[in-house]
Amino acid sequence: PGWVPVANDLAWLLSTTDVSADEAAQGLEFAQLACRATQFKQPALLDTLAAAYAQNGQFEQAREMAQRAGEMFQAANHAALAEQAWMRRDLYESKTPYRP
Repeated sequence: PGWVPVANDLAWLLSTTDVSADEAAQGLEFAQLACRATQFKQPALLDTLAAAYAQNGQFEQAREMAQRAGEMFQAANHAALAEQAWMRRDLYESKTPYRP
C-alpha cells in the first residue's frame, strides 16, 4: 500500500534531473509501473511518464502522454496543471527533456 506515490516520486526525480542512462531507464520503469497500477487514469502520473519518456529520448511518446495529461487535468477543472503539462509537451516537441 502506498507504493504508487513513491514510485511516481522516484520516477519524477530520475526523469527531471541529470542522471545516467541506467537511472533514466529505471525512472521510466517506475513511471510505467505507477501508470499501469492506476490504469493510466491519473493525470499527474501520466505527466511523470511523459517526463520519463523524454528523459529516455522517446519524445513522441512523451508528447502524447503530456497531451493526454493536460486534457485530463483540463477535464478535472485544473487549468493551471493542464497548462503546465502542455508547456512540457511543447518542450518534448522540440526534443528537450524537462528540467525544473
